[in-house]
Amino acid sequence: MKLENFSGRVHYENGTTRVENFGGQLDESDFSMDMSYFSGADSTAKVHPNFFSLQADALDLDALLNYQPEDTAKVAHDTAFNVFNLPFSDTNFTVTIGKLNYHTYWLETVNARFRSTEDHYLYVDTLSLRTADGGLGMKGYFNGSDPSHIYFHSTMRADRLDLDKLMVKFENFGQDYLINDNLHGKVSGTITSKFLVHPDLTPIIEKSEAHLELTVQEGSLVNFTPFQAMSSYFKDKNLNLVRFDTLENTFDLKNGVLHIPKMTVNSSIGFIELSGMQGLDLNMDYFIRIPLGLVTQVGMRSLFADNKQQSIDPDQEDEIIYRDPNRRTRFININVKGTPEEYEFRLGKDKKNR
Repeated sequence: MKLENFSGRVHYENGTTRVENFGGQLDESDFSMDMSYFSGADSTAKVHPNFFSLQADALDLDALLNYQPEDTAKVAHDTAFNVFNLPFSDTNFTVTIGKLNYHTYWLETVNARFRSTEDHYLYVDTLSLRTADGGLGMKGYFNGSDPSHIYFHSTMRADRLDLDKLMVKFENFGQDYLINDNLHGKVSGTITSKFLVHPDLTPIIEKSEAHLELTVQEGSLVNFTPFQAMSSYFKDKNLNLVRFDTLENTFDLKNGVLHIPKMTVNSSIGFIELSGMQGLDLNMDYFIRIPLGLVTQVGMRSLFADNKQQSIDPDQEDEIIYRDPNRRTRFININVKGTPEEYEFRLGKDKKNR
């Protein structure tokens, strides 16, 4: 890569390396850094605390590290370089970056403060950035005191992140899954978690825990198997594209399974109640309550129509139907269990959420 306009000052004395206002331009990247690091054997000779500060209008990490996108099914997470095998020192880090390219995704307005300790802890005191048309903030710490078992404790706050643009990957059973295959919309909320991670810091979901308090607005569920299984009840609705106004709930992720407490969803197929479990291995156990009046209305229409399944435009967007809190509603209870390729569909209540 072409180096342009580099300048700065580097000074070494009595075990201390000082770097002041050192930087320049590397292709799409430009940066300036300051640093003080003590590497001497006699700690009493240490004059300044260790620190590293980086400022950049744009930083293309993919180009600087020669990143090449890989087939996610072949990524060897366990054999990746493990930074926690290196000696750690007590050091403070500050980062201010206008635009950051990481694994082909550009992050904006990145501000962070980190600190490392000799016992192999890395604390994320604050991290904020703009991505997916929204904001993301985080604080937490990595515990790398045992490099073979690295834990990441964190609290994250999301503000209207567009799930279609949020390409967050989780590793599970040797595969990488995107979280936005079925759910679309803008998500806000708080996630507290304890993740066991690989040396490349990819979470091992089946050995991790998370508590999620989330709200999804302007949302839709696309090709969502539990709804597709109910096509006989909604012959005039597009079950491949179910729109909703706001989805708000508290979820818990444990041992690779997402637990979903009962919630009411005002959607384009009517207002429904939904609860259950969804595994990251795609196994599901959902309980869905549908207003009996809606089912009866659809059933009556089908009596006077031919027995052929009505053809629904896959791009048809149905209006959202809201629940009337002043009217008593009777429901029919449905259980959908299995995988998207092979599932059981039957009447049944969720005893945990009755």
